[in-house]
Amino acid sequence: LASAQLHLGTRQDRKVQLIDVGAGYLRGPILLDVAATASPPLDTQDGLTQAAAVGDEVWALVSNALQPESRVYRYDAASLSFVGSTGVLPAKGTHGLVEAGGRAWVVGRKSLFELALNGILLNTHPVQGGAGIVAGSGDILISNFGTDVLEVMSRDGETRLMYDAIDGKPIGKVNFVLRDSRDRIWLTISTRTRNWMET
Repeated sequence: LASAQLHLGTRQDRKVQLIDVGAGYLRGPILLDVAATASPPLDTQDGLTQAAAVGDEVWALVSNALQPESRVYRYDAASLSFVGSTGVLPAKGTHGLVEAGGRAWVVGRKSLFELALNGILLNTHPVQGGAGIVAGSGDILISNFGTDVLEVMSRDGETRLMYDAIDGKPIGKVNFVLRDSRDRIWLTISTRTRNWMET
């Protein structure tokens, strides 16, 4: 298997489902049992959040439901053998993993973690109570609940404003952002009341 030929999905039983699309046709699915092969072992409260092809590896992002911590488990894409894991990422609710610009990015609710392709944590970019997704371009879209804006972080880590208003009015408390299969961006807004504690 080559990582560029893989379509990956996650399952409730903490397994990664890999579909090989090499040679122009589907071969698989192949199951990678993260719960049975990960080291250190998964806790009973650990859940498999996302899997992604990163370089020549398959990375599995695991978050703990009770503790503010996450970890990435790395597997060789060809043999699916366990390679290693990152250190603990101090974030609860991590929900995104992507390779962009020669780096791997883990998206959390309050932080974006920038990792080298060998799993070493390089930098932590704070996000004020936001959530993030990866756009089709590889940029990261951040719904910043703290500053009431939708931001874009480029592949080199530079952040810029994308939207702060809709129809000429402040956008409000941007709660969640997602991208659909047609590459359209959708937002949920908790409230447009300026003092949101009043709601």
